[in-house]
Amino acid sequence: MKILILGVTGFIGGTVLAEVMDSTEPELSGAAVTVLLRRQSPESDTARETILRNHYTTNSGSIASFDVAFFSGLEATDELEIIARGFDIIINTAEACDNLPAAEAIIRGLEARSAASTETTSPAVPVLIHCSGTGVIMDTALGEPDAHDTEIYSDADSLKIAALPPTNVHRDVDLCVAAANNKNIKTVTVVPPLVYGLGRGLFKRHSVQIPGFVTRCLALTPHRVEYIGRGLSKWSNVHVRDIAHAFVVVLCRVVRELTALDGGYYFAEAGENTWKDVAEGVARAVGKVVGQEVGCVSLTDEEVRERFPGVLRRHYDSSNSRSRAVKIRELGWKPVFSWKTPLLDDLEREVLYQIDLAKSLAA
Repeated sequence: MKILILGVTGFIGGTVLAEVMDSTEPELSGAAVTVLLRRQSPESDTARETILRNHYTTNSGSIASFDVAFFSGLEATDELEIIARGFDIIINTAEACDNLPAAEAIIRGLEARSAASTETTSPAVPVLIHCSGTGVIMDTALGEPDAHDTEIYSDADSLKIAALPPTNVHRDVDLCVAAANNKNIKTVTVVPPLVYGLGRGLFKRHSVQIPGFVTRCLALTPHRVEYIGRGLSKWSNVHVRDIAHAFVVVLCRVVRELTALDGGYYFAEAGENTWKDVAEGVARAVGKVVGQEVGCVSLTDEEVRERFPGVLRRHYDSSNSRSRAVKIRELGWKPVFSWKTPLLDDLEREVLYQIDLAKSLAA
């Protein structure tokens, strides 16, 4: 069984790779894993390949072999299609949410592999495990709550999900992936919410949304954490280790029992937070690190437009995006981390990281 993973230099993808390589699940016994990297420069390519091979060539999990391959990038769709033909399972976390041509190329490659196959293998047909995000269900609340709990999306409610507008964030790619789920190939879309925690990847170990609060706080004098509106809108959340394990659960199930999965969304959440919760957590962490009290401030409408000139970025830090992971729990996925237990430690590490990063850039 040949598995290709894209996006391993990223936050989620790097942690997915670590969890796959560490897995001792019998379904992965004897599997060959290849990671696909975008070519940069000869020096960078050699350095990244060396780091990956040194870390993963010898592992204690079920995976039998590890390899590194390079390509011109997601925009090189003809090349990507040819590469995709060589694999039984592809896990795509590389800018996967919004790159429609790349998703189409991968699907064409897997369909070509299926058409040419005469072997009886496991899985029975090629599989694409696609990474999306719950930005697809976020609203434009700007800090206001979902007062009547009307905007909670369960992955078991296929009718409500089917009604999502095709213009929503990520939705065009998600629809393409779902439409490709047929007798010739299998597609599954894993949909992370707000992801926190320190990643296990060898390159990017930090997320985007929460570190953004830290960066903005440290840039202000005196330090303060700003949030939008009343900060009462909610996002579901999950630790990066738990979302990575969700990919492993899906991977093992498509090998063991392909028909157990449909081609739709698989949410993976472990709780919820308001954006004011995030702001207060960041304030405590920054205050502890710098040794002074740090407060939280609600931004005025004018300040919101100034701080967040991009409408999409503004909504990511102030919307409701509430999901319920029913289907993946039925597959046996159980999140290990809870929001409050590791968050303060994670935030303190993030503050120290951002301070060190600022010093290195200023040197």
